[in-house]
Amino acid sequence: MGSGASTNNKTAVRPKPSETNGPSSSNSGIENDDKAARINGADTENQKEENEKVSVKIPPPCPPVTRKVQVFTKVLFKDVDKKVLKAPKDLMVKPFPELIQYLTEGASNDVAKVRAIFQWIASIDIHGMGMDSLPPQKTPLEYLLKIKWNMGNHAHLFFSLCRLAQLPCVIVNGINKSAAYEIGRPVDKRRMAAQWNAVYVDGEWRLMDVFWASSCVVGRTSKEWTLLDIDGKIVSDDRDDYEEGDEEGETHHRINEFYFMPDPDQFIFTHFPNDQKWQLLEKPLTVDEFGQSMYAREMFWNLGLKLAPNSLKTCMVKSNNGEIDIPFELPALDAINVKFRYMLYRKAGGSVAGGQMDRFVFYTRQGKTLNYNIRFPVAGTFRLDIFGQDITKHDSLDLCCAYVIECPEPKRNVEPLPDNPVIGWGPGAETEDAGMTPLTHDCGLVETEDGCVEMKFRLKKDVSLLQSLLSNKMDEKVLENFVISRVENGEAFVTVRLPKKGEYALKLFANDRNDEGDIPNVCNYLIRCLNDKVKNEPYPHVHNGALGKGNFASKLGVVPLNYPGGLIETDDGQCTLQFRAPKGVELFCEIHSAGLDDSAFENCLRKTGPNAGGETSLEITLPKAGEYSASIYARRTEDPDRIYNVHNYLIISKADRSDADVSNKGLNEKPEMPDVDKPKVTHKGTVEIRLPKSFENLMAELQKKNSNDPVKTQQVTLREDGGEYIVRIEVPDEGEYLLTLFEHTESGALSNLGTYTVYSEPMASAPVIVVSQEDKPGYGEQSSDKDELESRISEQSEEPPPVTNQMSAEEKKKLEEEKKLAANEELHCSHNDDPDIETIPLMELPPNDVGKTENVQEDRSVPQTTPFLSEEDERKLRELEEEKKREEQEKQRRKEAKKALAEKRRMLNSKLKLAMESKDPNELAVAIKEFEDSGFPDNKNNLEKAKKMLMLLKAKSDLVTAMSVREVDVLERAIEAGEAANYNKSLNLELAYAKRVLEHLRHIEKLRHDILNLDQKTIAEIRSYSNPPDAVHQVMAASYLLLGLTEDQVKEWRSVQAFMGKTGRESLKRKVSQFNVEKLAVDVALRAKEIMARFSKEEVHDVSAGAATFYVWAQGMIAECESRFTESGGDLSTVRPKTARGKSAFGERKPKDQPTQGWA
Repeated sequence: MGSGASTNNKTAVRPKPSETNGPSSSNSGIENDDKAARINGADTENQKEENEKVSVKIPPPCPPVTRKVQVFTKVLFKDVDKKVLKAPKDLMVKPFPELIQYLTEGASNDVAKVRAIFQWIASIDIHGMGMDSLPPQKTPLEYLLKIKWNMGNHAHLFFSLCRLAQLPCVIVNGINKSAAYEIGRPVDKRRMAAQWNAVYVDGEWRLMDVFWASSCVVGRTSKEWTLLDIDGKIVSDDRDDYEEGDEEGETHHRINEFYFMPDPDQFIFTHFPNDQKWQLLEKPLTVDEFGQSMYAREMFWNLGLKLAPNSLKTCMVKSNNGEIDIPFELPALDAINVKFRYMLYRKAGGSVAGGQMDRFVFYTRQGKTLNYNIRFPVAGTFRLDIFGQDITKHDSLDLCCAYVIECPEPKRNVEPLPDNPVIGWGPGAETEDAGMTPLTHDCGLVETEDGCVEMKFRLKKDVSLLQSLLSNKMDEKVLENFVISRVENGEAFVTVRLPKKGEYALKLFANDRNDEGDIPNVCNYLIRCLNDKVKNEPYPHVHNGALGKGNFASKLGVVPLNYPGGLIETDDGQCTLQFRAPKGVELFCEIHSAGLDDSAFENCLRKTGPNAGGETSLEITLPKAGEYSASIYARRTEDPDRIYNVHNYLIISKADRSDADVSNKGLNEKPEMPDVDKPKVTHKGTVEIRLPKSFENLMAELQKKNSNDPVKTQQVTLREDGGEYIVRIEVPDEGEYLLTLFEHTESGALSNLGTYTVYSEPMASAPVIVVSQEDKPGYGEQSSDKDELESRISEQSEEPPPVTNQMSAEEKKKLEEEKKLAANEELHCSHNDDPDIETIPLMELPPNDVGKTENVQEDRSVPQTTPFLSEEDERKLRELEEEKKREEQEKQRRKEAKKALAEKRRMLNSKLKLAMESKDPNELAVAIKEFEDSGFPDNKNNLEKAKKMLMLLKAKSDLVTAMSVREVDVLERAIEAGEAANYNKSLNLELAYAKRVLEHLRHIEKLRHDILNLDQKTIAEIRSYSNPPDAVHQVMAASYLLLGLTEDQVKEWRSVQAFMGKTGRESLKRKVSQFNVEKLAVDVALRAKEIMARFSKEEVHDVSAGAATFYVWAQGMIAECESRFTESGGDLSTVRPKTARGKSAFGERKPKDQPTQGWA
């Protein structure tokens, strides 16, 4: 596994997470790749020596006293950034000094200069650069092009520009945790080698990595790890092999401000220098400590996270009894705006037998602490990637940190969490945005001994508050009566009674009461009770579990006059509720108790009004002490079939009353509500439900779940059709709707008949309307929508017993008729001319046969008949059937084999395409070989295209290598291969540059041959001078400096004559023939150039033609040395020419426009 994150993401991706910048040491995230930095000097052993050659004084390294935030904030340097981003484009093709003059002109201090240089480099998308022709030599654009071709790197460019600006700067060699890093693996110094910078500003050393600040790798994956869980959502393991292979990812351009002057104690988590002094730490780390340290990326520090005393500080950790906690410290400020997501991986090759791995990670925040708790149901090796984002500062989720977790044994009897909320657990930014501040519970985990919890929030505005309670063992419909909420006096209260021990998820939904539409999830709690003795009774049914004013109260103008809240206590079992409502709005009341049916309270309510002032009184008399609910509904005259909830009360009665008129009627005496099966698809979102005519005074309430609906006319209509009621509803929007049917009495009492759930799901052409009736399960009942659905699917797929030759033609005909009859009865519906209406059939069953439709269908099955074939006929028939069965099996085998071949061919073609997209030569070579080995024909020409691309990629790589090696024959072969492979002209620029380099190398080679072709008499003539002209002496002295002698050795002409007189291996020609410019130090070359600067070629030729040949050769070697130095990122203006003991033997050094004069 590398440190690059996939976005699957982007997390995020990386919750894609988000392009989640990623992972990142995950498959899932974002990562820097220092491959380019390891080319041409990243591992140069002489880098320290090169740093010391420059003319700018380099102070010794020492830790900075101040933090980054004390010397730099982006807002203070916005003018610098603005100027840099407006830099004229022609500066790219001007000499470097002109660029640095523009960047630093007007800078107020060294930090501003460094910022300008950093911003200019980081703002350029080097890998996205495109051009049609070669840029001028020794220009910024030329060097940027070399970086793109892996012939240079960012560290050398930054170093050179800083030196031009007279800023002390060094190149730091070391290793970093880039895409080559494997979490938990031993440090690989070769693969992890990299370079970055340290720059001296305002009296302190500051670290800098311009490459990591401007580049990231997206989409890197590793077959070593299998993604199991993204923030509680299970990830399918059903993937093709080729999708699970290693992917290097793609390099993207993005400015990462963290790597501009990062604090050393944070930078050390990803960057380790070879020289420990450049850690800039008071207590430096060892390389082993670096390799074992927690893998923390820049987002960890950007969010202000810290390692708490109990934090896990190594990247490899171990669970304890199948469980582990991973805590961090959150910043005191702005923690509410920080979001976190996670991705959980399993090491490939393991098994997740015994259950899936979703919903076993629980993370919670409490005050300044963030904690991830993982309970493993299976043993194995896992990896946890944690992503974060400050929603006020960052556009996407990026990787914060990652751990590899060894779990030698699973946790016993562990169950998954009851929910996996998208926004996580505990109060967060969503809670704050909803205007809610927790007063009692600021942690996502709530533990209770008696199963009772009351939560309290301060409200900044009037909100609509809803909630739901979830459990792995109980249905949500059952649990809805174990939690209630109320809003009053600027505070919100949520009260929970758990029915028994276990873990429960409490989900809170809230928004501004005036905002219509879906109410978002704003907070979640995991409530845990471990007490076996807990057995709490439910609350009486409260509409939506919300006490107090309902969302429709203000919309319909209904105002409570005496009880504005939601709690009422009565000592005598009586209370009167008074409301004012506008004309045309009528009020009704549903009374409920956990122990009695709604219909039992029909005579407990007496309604008076409305009077002339629009006031209505609802007088309630309760039969005995206990808890009751009173839900108030309103109906508009213009929309008589629909009612709206406007207020809800929880009434606590302290008295038993013998005078209360409690009806003995119960719901079981009423006609059964129709069961709903096999709904149709409609594109208008219209549903009709048919009810028996025996229901009277029907009304309906329709609401979208967890939504603040507007008042809509004619969304619900009821009409009579013969002996039936037809309830028609419009559900045009996607979502889950609840349709509740009521009967009402003249006194205004409501009796709940049942609730239908209507799911309107989007499709390409039409929404799917799925309807199911919700019976009202009592406390202790357990039900599962999933089990019911699977059961229904199973029932609907059952076929009648197969017809064999034992059945007569008449019996076959009878069976077909039976099947048609069964189908017609099952799909019975009224005649309806509108094909867009979903009709739910009326089930006409005897009173005792409710729920026995399966038995009715079973009775229609065909009876067995008596066989009439002889034993011999039966044997032959069996043989024929077996033969037919074998033929079918063989046919199926051939079909499956053909399908397998087709799938393999598809997979190989896909692998070729993916390899071509990745442009990875190794991956492409493997894909080509696998396709060729398969023997499949290349019908789509993918193989041919892949081979062309492989040749192109190899040719490009060879060209870059040859230009770096700078050997004529190697470069000639690379150019020839590149021209042959350049089928799409994409190598035109590289080939042009390679030819430019080749031309230069041929010129250098020609100069060498000119020396070798010199007549020995010419060399003897030069040597014969007893007192040569200055031009001859200095040219030959400079030539011998290049060949390895010191300035002291060639100071006297007699010494030069002696060296020219040597023969054999020490002869002048032999030395020239064996000269390797690669080994020539740039300061020596500059000194040789300085010595010859007084004379031109013509001036030397006038006094000696032979010396002129050496002059031309020396100038060529010096130019080549300078070129190599600048191409590796060096800056000639900062290099001091080498002299003997600090003093020139041929005169003091002068500026370039003042040639050296005289002899020392």
